This record gives sequence, structure tokens and C-alpha cells, in this order.
Amino acid sequence: AFHNRYVLTNVGGVSLGSGLDSSRPGDYDDIQVLSRDQYLARWRQFQPNASTFRRLEGPIAIVRMAPRA
Repeated sequence: AFHNRYVLTNVGGVSLGSGLDSSRPGDYDDIQVLSRDQYLARWRQFQPNASTFRRLEGPIAIVRMAPRA
């Protein structure tokens, strides 16, 4: 069985039970906002020096860009 997937930012996070993609048309998943305690526990688990999970890729940075004039 797969474990939950998480989207974590510097201010909070959400949990997705099945993941970020869909294998079949019509599939859906419920997104749950993590409590502060849940967020902090997951944040610690996903730090580079943590041994909970094996990192396959680096983090993704989403940066807001200013609109062009």
C-alpha cells in the first residue's frame, strides 16, 4: 500500500491520500489541511538530514514572479 502524499511549504501543508496524479478518469482524492502538530512532524521527517524517508529528488521551489510591465 502507498503512504499518503504531502505538499509542505514553509507555512503549512496538506495531505493527499492517493497522490498528486490520477490513474483513471473520474478518480479523485480528498485533500486534508494538516494541523500544526501534523505539519511539524512531517516537516521534520522530510528534512535532508532525517532518516525517515529516502530522498529521490530535491525539493521543488515555487516562486512568485512579478508581472511584466
